[in-house]
Amino acid sequence: MAAKVGKAEVQKALGEIKLMDAGRRAQAAITLGLYGDDHVLPALKQAARDSAAQVKVAALYSLCLLGDKEAIPQLIPFLSTDRPRSRKLALTALEQSTDVKHGGDSEDVESCKKAEEAWSAWWKQNSAKVKWAQEKKRYTL
Repeated sequence: MAAKVGKAEVQKALGEIKLMDAGRRAQAAITLGLYGDDHVLPALKQAARDSAAQVKVAALYSLCLLGDKEAIPQLIPFLSTDRPRSRKLALTALEQSTDVKHGGDSEDVESCKKAEEAWSAWWKQNSAKVKWAQEKKRYTL
């Protein structure tokens, strides 16, 4: 599927990330993470400061996909948000980008709070050792 997305789609997403509709901004952020490269990092970092939680989480997810490890600790607090979609995206981003699992069911706030504690402890223990492995498209220790 990635082969079908080209520069035109990335350019379109760069435009849509500035739109008023938060849903479209969030989708644009995810598109940039899946198909963009280093030149989209400024737009994603700006989107990570968006007022809409769904846009922030989507941008942080994409920053993780592109190897920006500063996004990892910013995603962890979203595991205990009252928004199931934000919890799910944060959990997915953390698990996919690190290949680490700490449990958590995005539909269950309590299990996500436990996962948040586990991820916080993991980050505290491993943040200095985490490195981006470009060939694997994930963080390694």
